[in-house]
Amino acid sequence: MRSSTRKFVHLTSGEAAAEVISETLKLLGRDEPVLAMRDDYAEGPLRDADDGAASRVEWWTKLRGAPLEPDEARRFDDADLWAQVRAGDEDVLLWHGPHAMERIFALRACWRLRDQPERVHEVAVMASGASWGGVERPAFYDAITVADAQEAAAAWNRRAKVVDVDDRARRWEELRAREGEWIRVLDGEAIVHLPVTAFDEELLVVCKNGDWTNARRVLGALLADHPMSPELVCWRVRELVRAGVMEGRGHDDAMNLPREVRSADAVER
Repeated sequence: MRSSTRKFVHLTSGEAAAEVISETLKLLGRDEPVLAMRDDYAEGPLRDADDGAASRVEWWTKLRGAPLEPDEARRFDDADLWAQVRAGDEDVLLWHGPHAMERIFALRACWRLRDQPERVHEVAVMASGASWGGVERPAFYDAITVADAQEAAAAWNRRAKVVDVDDRARRWEELRAREGEWIRVLDGEAIVHLPVTAFDEELLVVCKNGDWTNARRVLGALLADHPMSPELVCWRVRELVRAGVMEGRGHDDAMNLPREVRSADAVER
């Protein structure tokens, strides 16, 4: 029998969000566990995400251009984390914001807890419409952040019971069943699938004048406008160089990239 003061275990999409939520709980005077997911399901294949996650290991190996350490590879199979959550008797509070990674995390959490729907609650942060660079800030920049106790209390008061656990679980199953490697983005609250090559042309545009451009600048230009992982963008740069449509020189060991790049097409012109 649960006490009248509800206790929660808090789930977030990743380590950065978990740190924010831990600070939020401190401001609220709550001493409760916060668990972070280990993978970003907004990119790559999902077919075995709940069954060993071998394809996820292959995906991240490809993105990084080097084998994962054995301990890191094993972490992609998060059955142990979900066994811990399912075995508890606390209610579960999902914190997620307007980013495909976070919305997908919430869908998957509902699938994992589909036979315990009475436990599932959420704090769903919506896009703020705040200004960014003179235009409305992209929704994926609205992180789950709190600056003071008042903001923490406001976030806490937005928590709600998830009443459509079964529906969200089915939506996760549909995402997982879709074959192929994709970039998943939000269009409003709809999850849209884009090919992994969707932003290749934008990468080329950044260095289209034919001058050598620092590869990190190219990455930054794309990441400023699109909710992608740096690893995915690095992989696309390497693939464009390999295909001969982009040239590279030098090597950035930390990023596993050429130090500088330029559009091969611009040089030819």
